[in-house]
Amino acid sequence: MRTLRGRTVAPGLFTVHASRLARHTAGLAEGSRFDALVYEPVTGDVDPLQVRRVTVRGEVRAFAEHDAARAPDRAAYLARFPDAEPITALGDFAFFRLEIAGGRLVSGFGGAVNLNARALPSLLAVGTPVAGDFPTN
Repeated sequence: MRTLRGRTVAPGLFTVHASRLARHTAGLAEGSRFDALVYEPVTGDVDPLQVRRVTVRGEVRAFAEHDAARAPDRAAYLARFPDAEPITALGDFAFFRLEIAGGRLVSGFGGAVNLNARALPSLLAVGTPVAGDFPTN
């Protein structure tokens, strides 16, 4: 499993800034499908199988270096990670947008629900998500 540093641009969109030379970015080609797991921290005596988590799935959008469409992604990323500014000038680094189409929320035993893209803004707005909080596919 790889952890990529990224930033949400808007509900349903996630931006990753990564080197095209890195082995773990080979799957970030334009049009590639992806799955990503996001989960709350496991702390103390919490059963890891009971933490709330969501698996999201979607498609990758790769930006050319001078593509004007990447400007909002770059701005959002640098707002969150300002120290990354010098790295954005390196030729092998690029921005990739993960366009989320849906996923699956697990909020504990018996609390799983499929999510569609319409549910994602709600997922981001809810402090402690549970399955009953979201519209389903």
